[in-house]
Amino acid sequence: PLSHMANRICIVGAGLSGLSCARRLMKAGLDVTVLEKHNNAGGRMLTRNTNGHSYDDGAQYFTASHDAFVEVVDKMISDRIVGKWEGEVRVLKAATHKIEAPSHNTTRYVGVGGMQAIPQALSKTVNVIYGEHVQRLEREGEDKWTLSTHTGAMHRGFSAVVLAAPPGQVHDLVSMSGSASLAEQVASVVMRPCWSVALKMSSRLPVEYDGAFVHDSPLNWIARDSSKPGHEGAGDVWVLHATNDFSQKHDKAEADKVGRELREALAHASGMDEVRSAEVIHVTRWTHSIPAKPREERYLWDDRAHVGVCGDWCGGPKVEGAFVSGYELAG
Repeated sequence: PLSHMANRICIVGAGLSGLSCARRLMKAGLDVTVLEKHNNAGGRMLTRNTNGHSYDDGAQYFTASHDAFVEVVDKMISDRIVGKWEGEVRVLKAATHKIEAPSHNTTRYVGVGGMQAIPQALSKTVNVIYGEHVQRLEREGEDKWTLSTHTGAMHRGFSAVVLAAPPGQVHDLVSMSGSASLAEQVASVVMRPCWSVALKMSSRLPVEYDGAFVHDSPLNWIARDSSKPGHEGAGDVWVLHATNDFSQKHDKAEADKVGRELREALAHASGMDEVRSAEVIHVTRWTHSIPAKPREERYLWDDRAHVGVCGDWCGGPKVEGAFVSGYELAG
């Protein structure tokens, strides 16, 4: 609905959904400003660097099937921003240490050197103002919006606003828009947390897989991050993602304790005692990791208020889902 509006548009959030929306609107000739509270783009497509070790802390890989997303991915492959992850991915049953092949084969892509390379590349052609946490959304006259941030800045004169962030982060702004229907729809989505742990092994872990979906364990996913293109030579670094149930149950736990517990869970699931001597180099609690039940719609839009909402919690909680949500809202 947005590409038909020949005026200024403000997007809150420079994650993949917000950037996808911005780029399509700009291609249609619209004036777009993106406000991002952090100092970099990407949201949960975050690549950390801890003690010289670079690894993907959030989104681990992605697949591509939507035509518009495939086009972007193909261009990024040719530009060496995206590469295929050739790592061996298996299903690991922790209770029996049984290793199985996934139920179906799929091509997995990653950012070269880290997943954050993707939003960083997309943001280069977009007017993103970093370090601006939007706190108020107010009407300016009959048909314009003003957005106020924590710095005291006031961004004025927008004919439409897009909120591209998790529902818990945008609910107050949606309520300020006066759209009761949007507020109700956003409030219906509950995001579940996820603990993420990065481990540095003392030597290469002698297992046949580089990534695994883990069953019967506090772990949901494990990955040898150093097997990804651009991460070679950084030592044997593994990223562990806990199940949502474990993360919810340990919602208030101390990070150090969670790191030790998930390291022990990997030692048990893999049957490798040497895991217990691995260095825990970082522990992250992702508060807004995945929707308990995503919206079926690709995006939400109030045509009267000229306010829209998009993100990976609309239409599918994956990297591609985030891209498509913003892309289709822009259309």
